[in-house]
Amino acid sequence: MVETHEEQIRIRVWPSFSAPAFGGAVWVVVAATAMASIVDLSIFQVFLVLGPLVVVPLGLPLVTRRAPDPRLVVGGALLVLAAVLVPTGGVATALTLPWLAVTLLITVVRFDEWRRTDESEVSLQPAQAVATAACIWLVVGAVHLTASRAELALLGVDIQLVELGAMHFSFAGFAAAAIASCVLRHSPRPRLASVAATATIGGAALVGVGHLTIRPLELAGAVSMAGGVTLIGLLSWSLAPRGSAARILLRIAAIGVIIPMAMAVQYAWALTTGTPHLPYATIARIHGSLNAFAFSIGGLLAWRLLSPIGSKSPVSRSGRR
Repeated sequence: MVETHEEQIRIRVWPSFSAPAFGGAVWVVVAATAMASIVDLSIFQVFLVLGPLVVVPLGLPLVTRRAPDPRLVVGGALLVLAAVLVPTGGVATALTLPWLAVTLLITVVRFDEWRRTDESEVSLQPAQAVATAACIWLVVGAVHLTASRAELALLGVDIQLVELGAMHFSFAGFAAAAIASCVLRHSPRPRLASVAATATIGGAALVGVGHLTIRPLELAGAVSMAGGVTLIGLLSWSLAPRGSAARILLRIAAIGVIIPMAMAVQYAWALTTGTPHLPYATIARIHGSLNAFAFSIGGLLAWRLLSPIGSKSPVSRSGRR
């Protein structure tokens, strides 16, 4: 029996969205039960599991053409959820190890793809580098996760901040870098896109270094990261065809990231100067929600809609398909 073109498209595209769709359904149940106090999870832990369950399965095809089987990724994500649900200790730590292995596999594959980049695609090297950085952030997040469930303070950092590191690198850092790599490939302003991507990734690294050394570096990193992510959103503004769902999502992402980035800078300023900052719960609800749903998931979904599986160039530099 010969399949129609529509059937072929449906067969090819649906499996790619089944993993984040399944993970999203699981996450909604987790969030609802946490809000109802049925399970004992903090708002930070609810956002932490959003990365492995939804953001990573959604964004992986944007950073690698050889992503692991979605079932492997989802299986590791479910074990992350189990690790967060059980008390910290040996069992919780062991449950995080498969996810750490998955992120390492993803990163090794991405490095191999970068190494094999054809000479004719040399103009895509910056995008390749940023896509690789997105995968590296996943490993960093997984290491933080394992350490947090083992109650191991990395480099003397408070255990709660280690858990926050797991949350940020597992979805916000990964998503920002993945979206930046797409913008680098397709923006009509490649130099400006390179500045935005460098500021985003370099800023995130500088925040970590500054937190371990001197606060002014952390503030500088926060300002750099906020400026880079905001610029990425602005550069995405017209990269999708007019009237498309992707264009709407990219514009929601561009607007939705402004307040979270402003809050990140205010938080870093407060730590540097010793002035009060907003309560952590407030930061999580506003900064976390907008960053997660408007920018990260909205932006990744937009680029997935523009990038059929196997397509090397979903959008031209002019912004038209």
